[in-house]
Amino acid sequence: LPKRLVWPVQDVVEVHGRRFLHEPTAIELFLSGGLAGVNSHEHWEKLVRLKGVFLNFLDAETGVSSSKVRQTFYNRLKMCRGRRNLSICYLNSPEKAFSQSGIQQRWLSGEVSNFDYLMALNTFSGRSFNDLRQYPVFPWILGDYTSDSIDLADPSVYRDLSRPIGVQSDRMADMFRERYDGWSDPVIPKFHYGSHYSTPGYVLFYLLRLEPFTHLHVQLQSGSFDCPDRLFHCMQDLWKSSTESMSDVKELIPEFYDIPEMFMNEADLPLGRRQKGETLDDVALPPWANNSPRRFVRIMRDALESPIASQGLPKWIDLVFGCSQRGPRAETNINVFFYLTYPFCAPAVSSITDPQLRKATQEQIASFGQTPAQLMSSPHPSKNTADGSSTFSFDLSKSLDGLSVFALSKITELRKSASHTKPIALSHCDGKLFVVDGTGSVEKHSFNPSLPDHNQDTPFTCSPDSGLKSDPGLVSQLIRRSRRTSTVAAIQSLTASRVGTENSVGVIEDSHAMLGARLTDLYSGERVAVMQRKSGTLFAMGGLWQGFVAVVYIGRTTNTQHLIVKGMTTSVAWLSDGLVAGLGDGSLRVWGFAKPHSHTLHNVPIMRIAGPDSPVQAICGSSEWHWLAAGGQNGELHLMTKIDGVVQHVLRTEGNINAIKETKDGDILVLSDGGSVMSLYSLNGRLVGKQNMQQESPVTAVYVSIIHDTILTGHADGAVNAWDSTSLTLAGEVCRMPHKITAVSQTSSSNDVLVGLSDGSLHFVCNMNKLTQAVGSALSSALGMI
Repeated sequence: LPKRLVWPVQDVVEVHGRRFLHEPTAIELFLSGGLAGVNSHEHWEKLVRLKGVFLNFLDAETGVSSSKVRQTFYNRLKMCRGRRNLSICYLNSPEKAFSQSGIQQRWLSGEVSNFDYLMALNTFSGRSFNDLRQYPVFPWILGDYTSDSIDLADPSVYRDLSRPIGVQSDRMADMFRERYDGWSDPVIPKFHYGSHYSTPGYVLFYLLRLEPFTHLHVQLQSGSFDCPDRLFHCMQDLWKSSTESMSDVKELIPEFYDIPEMFMNEADLPLGRRQKGETLDDVALPPWANNSPRRFVRIMRDALESPIASQGLPKWIDLVFGCSQRGPRAETNINVFFYLTYPFCAPAVSSITDPQLRKATQEQIASFGQTPAQLMSSPHPSKNTADGSSTFSFDLSKSLDGLSVFALSKITELRKSASHTKPIALSHCDGKLFVVDGTGSVEKHSFNPSLPDHNQDTPFTCSPDSGLKSDPGLVSQLIRRSRRTSTVAAIQSLTASRVGTENSVGVIEDSHAMLGARLTDLYSGERVAVMQRKSGTLFAMGGLWQGFVAVVYIGRTTNTQHLIVKGMTTSVAWLSDGLVAGLGDGSLRVWGFAKPHSHTLHNVPIMRIAGPDSPVQAICGSSEWHWLAAGGQNGELHLMTKIDGVVQHVLRTEGNINAIKETKDGDILVLSDGGSVMSLYSLNGRLVGKQNMQQESPVTAVYVSIIHDTILTGHADGAVNAWDSTSLTLAGEVCRMPHKITAVSQTSSSNDVLVGLSDGSLHFVCNMNKLTQAVGSALSSALGMI
């Protein structure tokens, strides 16, 4: 890192107290907009951007880590930033910060995945991706790495999460107990394990094939790779070593559950030849992975999120973060480690006066493992995996049984009477169905997919909004004003005239917003983006008159904001922290929200990026994975980092690019050649799967689920198909409609399917089997409360 670090104070969204070599002298800052670091050397400056930074504070006079200096920095940060939008965890009480976060209850109720919950536990307990000494720790979940196939519904393929990884067998448990019982030393307390489950060396061992860990590994080994027989080469051997050795009790890291590239030697590193003669290259995976890192990681992730793992995780959490981490419970559970791995047992490094002893203690703590901060002093509650909390939701990529199609007749009739055209975007949230049509009209209807309407004999309740009406006033005003003055001046004048009113530019009456769009027929949905916020729903519309982007907010209030751009906006997409737009000249614009939870964007773009050398036909981005993808009319796909717009990969697709979407796993789905070619790329630009549909009906609408591994495609011949988003394989046909599909989506609560047709009609596709189970479960719960 550069010596001088500079960042906007308003970008700091979270502050966590951290330990450095067991002493409470560090802080980790999490940033929304990235960290800008300035490294001054002679007459030049280099900017560095990060999402988080780990800072250890030293006393200026003694050069020793200082908690007082940390506290001073912390107090000044609070004064500058205020507490309004800044999440500040208690510096010296991780347990209190965790208990007040509410994350445990969210996990118990099914709102948070196992992966995300484990990441939260790591964060609150002081584990950080910015500190190799305290890297996040994840459990081994599966215990079978030799079978040709694996059944995740079979409990026997899982490790015992109630036991530490080193004592999965009774034989190993007896051996570690014998060590503990036989230990007698006046200085060093008893321990079961002389090594730890998480060390910097283990992290570099696992991530050897990825930078910057390759460089760090070589640095650790004095300029060369370690002996090939000691490098990570085989999952089966890794499992055996971690469960059958007295000196190796490694747990895993998060990357085992979401980064397939860690098992691939894509850089062709010269890792050497093992004693048995085999050249070390990719990691050897279990037979059930079919030699596919993506398949391996997907199965590992599915196992982590399985009901069996969910039932066992509380016991493992007790061992690592909770009540069995120390004390009598740790002794009973064979879970006591060498005393220097615990902050409450190790002597304060700053208090050691002997230089050699201090250095030796520092090296021991830094290199041989540090136990996370304890977050719970009582047993972690169990999760009820059979409470029906996810009964409504079904995964179309796994099963297409029991599907039925229902017409939303009331909404369709009202839409036609109001002269609304084909729907190009659909969004459902909190009982509201939003529809955007080809003219830019935004409609809001009441729609509950899980509450049957017995009068209409439908499995849903639907109440169309009768207040629909067109309001082309904005368009006519812009046209009249643009005859007398420049485009920008006309829009600025109109903007100024509405400032301070409830509805700024472009008044929205009732539930309808006329944005004045004149959209092309094919893939016009790429000029429309919808995002659900806590306070309401946001719509972005490009391709408008005279070159601007209209942003409509519908919540407790309704208003429209116009973002001025010099040129025609050809595509738009929401990010979790802003909006990105592609222009006709091939460039991109990025706007950020004015405040973290606001629905208003900054009027001026925070970034301008050079994209493809042709109009940007489609665009997508991920704030979680920090990437942007822009597809040009010339068939070029540019993958770039979101934080600075630097292009990482330029890929060539077949024909012009029509749509780009992010999958659940962060992969990139691309539609090209008029919807005849569908391709799936990894973040590193690797082609994962490809479907050529030139002999079939082209894709005219696409939706990617953020809950399941499902891609829905609507076709010109009226078919709606479901695909597995991990491999881009066809799961099957969901339904077949009489007209071309122009929009497809899923409901927020149940993942049932919503379909819009070229004739303006809307349809609902639901799983009747799951719906019957859900209604029965809800009825049983209600009767139980009486």
